[in-house]
Amino acid sequence: MRKFVGSAVVAIACLSIVGVAHAAMTWSSSVSITKIDVEGDPTGSTAASDTYVKFNATPLSSGCSAASTGTWVVGGSADNIKAMTQLLMSARLAGLNVKILFNDSHSGFESCNGGGTTGYPKIRGVEIQ
Repeated sequence: MRKFVGSAVVAIACLSIVGVAHAAMTWSSSVSITKIDVEGDPTGSTAASDTYVKFNATPLSSGCSAASTGTWVVGGSADNIKAMTQLLMSARLAGLNVKILFNDSHSGFESCNGGGTTGYPKIRGVEIQ
């Protein structure tokens, strides 16, 4: 009986953690990509390139200062940026829509690439439709 109760408590705790994490990050509605701009470091550094993406419609509302430009930037680790850039390019070339994952200020990640509310909104995930 104790084993079952312990398992139930662990299961409830896991659901709560997933619920909190999901509430902090939001998937957009389906949008199409109109432009992708990949900019490398002009100094020749091996740092990850910046990938900027424009969509046919604003994917989500954000409080970032550059959101009105309609441009979003791919965020995360260098590996994450490379993987998402590949997915975004594939979707663009195939003419497929995507959903993007955006983190709000409560997620523990910076929402804008300049910190605080400065800069472009960061994309944290991509789902090809």
